[in-house]
Amino acid sequence: MQEVFVGREAELTWLATTRAHVVGIDGEPGIGKTALARRFTASQDRPVFWAAADEHEPELAWEGPEPVFRDCVVVLDDAHWADRDQLGALRLAIRRRPDVFVVVVGDLEALGDGWRRLMTERVTLPGLTAGDLIRLAALCGHPELSAAGAARLHAHTGGHPLHARHLLDELDPHTLAYGSGPLPAPRSVVTAVRERLKRCPPEVRALLEAGSVQGRRWAADSDAAVATGLVRRTGKGLEFTSALVRSVLYHDIPEPRRRSLHARHDSLRHRIAAAGGAPDETLAAEIAREATRLQRDSRTQEAAVLLAQSLPLTDDRGLRLAALEAMLVAGDLARTLPFRGWLAADRSRRGRYVYGYQTLLMGQVAEARALLLGALDLDDGEGPADLDARIASQLAVIGVVTVSEHDMITFGARAVAGAREPWVAAFAWFARALGRAVAGRGAEALELLA
Repeated sequence: MQEVFVGREAELTWLATTRAHVVGIDGEPGIGKTALARRFTASQDRPVFWAAADEHEPELAWEGPEPVFRDCVVVLDDAHWADRDQLGALRLAIRRRPDVFVVVVGDLEALGDGWRRLMTERVTLPGLTAGDLIRLAALCGHPELSAAGAARLHAHTGGHPLHARHLLDELDPHTLAYGSGPLPAPRSVVTAVRERLKRCPPEVRALLEAGSVQGRRWAADSDAAVATGLVRRTGKGLEFTSALVRSVLYHDIPEPRRRSLHARHDSLRHRIAAAGGAPDETLAAEIAREATRLQRDSRTQEAAVLLAQSLPLTDDRGLRLAALEAMLVAGDLARTLPFRGWLAADRSRRGRYVYGYQTLLMGQVAEARALLLGALDLDDGEGPADLDARIASQLAVIGVVTVSEHDMITFGARAVAGAREPWVAAFAWFARALGRAVAGRGAEALELLA
C-alpha cells in the first residue's frame, strides 16, 4: 500500500521547533509514525541518516552511507526491534554530539532505560481527524467520501489511517455515509480477531458478543475476557480494545441471536435492531418523533439515517413521506430511488413536493420546477404546517440553478417568511440574498447576510 501523508501539522511543528536532543514518536502499528518522520526529514536542509530494524532483522540497516555524527538528523525506525548492543553503541556516540538531532520511532516502552532517559520529549500519535480522513480518501483515489461518511469512518476506526484506507477500499461511499450499526472491520483485523476467538471458552465468547451489541463499553467484569486481549477494564466495566474488535464480534453473531440480544435493551437503537425490519407502526412513529428532535437540533444527517430505518416498518404515507424528505435533505438520493414509482402515484400536495424534490436532485430541473409549482397550487391540508415554505425553498434553489433572480427573490422570501425549521430557511435565505446580488442589489444582499 503506497504511503500517503495527511494532517499531523502540530506534530510537524513540534519536530521542527523542539530544542530537544533526542525525541520519540510512538503509537499503534500503522498509525503513521514512519510517515511523519519521513515528512519531517524531507524538509531538512542538513544531512539525514535513516536506519531501520525489523522483527526478523534486528541489526539496524542504514539507508545510504554510514552516518557521520555532525550537524545532522538521525532517524531510528522501529528501534524496539534493533539489536541491544548496537543500540547501546549508538546511544553512547549520540550523547557526545549535541548537534545531532535524533528521532526514535517505535514502541518506546520496549527500549532500555538509557534511551528513555535520553528522550526528553516524545509524542504518541493519535488518529487522524474526520477532516483529515476526507483528504486521505482523496489522495487514495476515493474523492467521493462525504463529511458524513468521514465522520462515521472516524467513529469506527478512531482515525487510524491504515484501517481507514482498508475500509475505503472495501466499502462504497454510500454505505460509509448512510449505513447503520457498526461498520465491518478490515479483513486483516477480522482474521486476527477470529483466531483469538477460537481459543475462547463458550461463556467468554457469549459475554463478548453480548457486549458488542451494547457498544464499545459495557458494565461487566471477567478476568477470562480480559485475558483474551480483546477487552480491557475501565472504571465502570469492560471496554473493547478498539471499535474494530467490537465490529468483528458484532457482525459474526448470527442474525436471530443478534436480534434477541438487542431485544434485551429498551433504547430506541436496540428496538430498531431487534425489529429486523418487521412491520411495527408504533416503532416507526417513535422514530419519526426522535428524528424531528434531531432535525430541530440541525442534526439532519442523523435524522436521515434514523428515518431510513423506519421505511420497512410502516405503510403510513405521512411517515414514509417524512422519511424520504429527510433523506433527500441529507443528500441520500440513492436510497429514495426504489420509492420513485410510489412517489409518482401520490397525488397529495406533500407527495408532489417530495417527488419534485427527488426529481430536482436527479438533475431534471425543468420537470422538478413544474412538479413543485403544481404542489404550490394545491391545498389539501396535509403535511407539516410549513409545507408551503418547503416547496418555495426548493423553487428558490431552482432559481439559483437557472440563474433566475425573480425566482430566487420571490420564492426565497416566501420560504423565509413561512419556515418553521432552520434547515428549511437556510436554503431560502441564501437563495434570496443571491438573487438580490444577481439583480444588482448588492447592499440589500449584504444586509440580509449580516
